[in-house]
Amino acid sequence: MKTTAPRILVLSAESGAGKTQLCIQAIALLRETRARVSGIISPARFEAGKKTGIYARDILSNEQRLLAQPGKQAGLGWVFDPATLDWGSQVLRAAAPCDVLVVDELGPLELERNQGWTVALDILKTCGCAAALITIRPSLIAVLKERLRGYDVKVISVTPSSPSAGDLRDAVVSRLA
Repeated sequence: MKTTAPRILVLSAESGAGKTQLCIQAIALLRETRARVSGIISPARFEAGKKTGIYARDILSNEQRLLAQPGKQAGLGWVFDPATLDWGSQVLRAAAPCDVLVVDELGPLELERNQGWTVALDILKTCGCAAALITIRPSLIAVLKERLRGYDVKVISVTPSSPSAGDLRDAVVSRLA
């Protein structure tokens, strides 16, 4: 594993565009290359076709906890479970060393309110990982870039046709030693 600053691939799109599913597919392909992948993914919970919650899943253990449910928490539209936020922060702290750190997602809670998984920003700077996959909404790109100024940050817009999980794998594998 290289010890230089990680290449940070930022997958950007609005809610529901497929960022999490793309991460899940990329993680599977990266594991086929024997890359050590760790971090958090946040798949949605659906009931009768309606998004009714968001989970947080530890990529290494596959343990999953309910992260958020619809509601009003300081205007966010979601009510976040403090215990799951703490657990997720612990998962992220324990993620390194790894080849690829995944953080799905850094949102308004972290980047505008300095709550939630803010530890992820510090970990990105110190983890020694070769690469990171981060998901984010387009409206927060400038804030993230400012917080990670000086790091190799590449923003990739997620659309139905691009990028593919293979594209992400290839971008990450090129950084692995």
